[in-house]
Amino acid sequence: MQFYLSRFKDMETKEFEAELLTPMFLGGADKNKAELRVPSIKGVLRFWWRAINAHLFLDKLKEQEAEIFGDAGAKYGKSKIQIKINSTMIYNRRNRANPVPHKNVRFSFPCFNPGEKFSLNVYGDKNVFELFKLMSILGGLGKRSRRGFGSFKINKIDGEDLSPVSSIEEILNLLQNISKNVFKIDNDKIIRADNVNADYAYVKSIEVGTIPFKTYNELLIKIGQASHDNNSDYTGFARGQERFSSPVYVSVIKSETGYKPVLTTLNTAFKSKQSHGVDKSSNFKSDILSGGSK
Repeated sequence: MQFYLSRFKDMETKEFEAELLTPMFLGGADKNKAELRVPSIKGVLRFWWRAINAHLFLDKLKEQEAEIFGDAGAKYGKSKIQIKINSTMIYNRRNRANPVPHKNVRFSFPCFNPGEKFSLNVYGDKNVFELFKLMSILGGLGKRSRRGFGSFKINKIDGEDLSPVSSIEEILNLLQNISKNVFKIDNDKIIRADNVNADYAYVKSIEVGTIPFKTYNELLIKIGQASHDNNSDYTGFARGQERFSSPVYVSVIKSETGYKPVLTTLNTAFKSKQSHGVDKSSNFKSDILSGGSK
């Protein structure tokens, strides 16, 4: 395999200290155990990189993705991004949470609890570090991450405190650091600055709730109820062997005033051409953005 030195230019290592905001349902082969796993983190980073960079032509997108995250071919090989878990959360075999908090159900999933902390060493370049910060805002880790679970915040980078990102302008700045001039703000939400012709789940818009919730659980209940009330194929479905992840990705951030939802609307790319009924995704988003108890 030819070794491409240019791939590793400007690479360095940074330590990220993070804290959970909502229960995290993340694990491995043991379904009765919660576990923080590097492959899951890399997979989520790759997802958001692709979703952000949909303006690239498909061949260029695949080439850049392989250069950053690796591929099975001889040209790029393994990922140039390396992640090492320094300190992790230890599952006590007891902690469990209700994945549908708007319902009184008898089942629950093993989880790590809000307030638990972990730290990672990330080897990459400036774009990778910005992507990791953005991932902590737009999405989470583990099951039900599109409904607010698995959200976390970065407290420190290399020992220095990191101010929480809570405004649409701050999120746009992170996006600009990764892909310049691809997004803009219009009517208090982030949208793409140009038209994209792609048939996968790329970022179309990002909105931040302006009315905070007092607790993370209040917000998770709101998200779950909004999903129930506006159930449609356009907010995700599972029928038999067919599954379609929600194109509306809801994560949770924490500001000085409370917990806020971040809604990222992805391109709806159904696998089949059949009719998918009424689109209730707009109502779903409106219900969440209406805020918590006054």
